[in-house]
This record gives sequence, structure tokens and C-alpha cells, in this order.
Amino acid sequence: MNSFKDDTERYSEEYAARGTYIYPPPESMRIVTDIFAFCKDRVPRWNTISISGYHMREAGCTAVQEVAFTLADGIAYVEAAIRAGLDVDSFASRLAFFFCCHNTFIEEVAKFRAARRLWAKIMKRTIQSKKRMNPACSGFTPRRPAVRSPLSNPTTMW
Repeated sequence: MNSFKDDTERYSEEYAARGTYIYPPPESMRIVTDIFAFCKDRVPRWNTISISGYHMREAGCTAVQEVAFTLADGIAYVEAAIRAGLDVDSFASRLAFFFCCHNTFIEEVAKFRAARRLWAKIMKRTIQSKKRMNPACSGFTPRRPAVRSPLSNPTTMW
């Protein structure tokens, strides 16, 4: 299982953006921290969670709000894991983020750069992680729809 690579989808973003959820927020946080604990030893290359700003941006927030809400979710996940007894440096490098990417190119580039820098500073100064969270390699990528249908996703037309 050491060779498996992928990620686990997010839990709190659906609740924040749409008001929908499979499990109530406290139970969702418990699932996330259990995933962190399981994966840190058994599936070390697995990105334990994809923290999403995409849903919130699509629900109408601005780029700045998207970063703020997404990083707040990240902080909540990390703090829940610490409360559950996990060492932040044993799981934090496997957190991934994804954001919506609109057509305002300069704003989006600035958003991604700011999010990487802010997350690195949060992890170092607020969470007091001893590992350096390399902002250039921390899993911040725009997410595009995975549907391969020219009618619903013209970016995957062949």
C-alpha cells in the first residue's frame, strides 16, 4: 500500500457551500482525523484530504473569500487532528488544496500564490509545524471537471 497515490474528497466544504452533507460536521471531522491517522503509517503517499475552495467560489464568493474559507477549513482540519492526538508533522505534508480557476488570469495567479504563502505561514507561525511546508509543492492546483463530455465540459473535447 506504500505505492498508492491519490486523495480523499472533502467533507466540510459541501456543508459550507451548499448546506448539504452526508454526515453532520462533528462526525465528518472525526472521519477526517481517522483518515489522517490511518494514512500516515499505512498509506504514506496518499493525500489524506483535498481541501476545496471550488464549491464556495461556484456558490458566489469572491477569490479572496475563496482563499479565506478554504484556508479556514484547512486550519479546522489540522486543529481537529491535533486535538485527536496526531503530530502535525506526521500528516500535514499530505494535505492538498484545490481552487476554482476563473478567467481573470492575473487575479487567479495572485490568488494561488497568496494561498501558498499564507498556508506556509499559517503552518509555521500558528500551527507551529517543524517541517517546512514548501509553498511551491504543497498541492495547490486548480481543479477542472473530470467529466469527459463535450456537452458538459468543453475543456475535455477531443
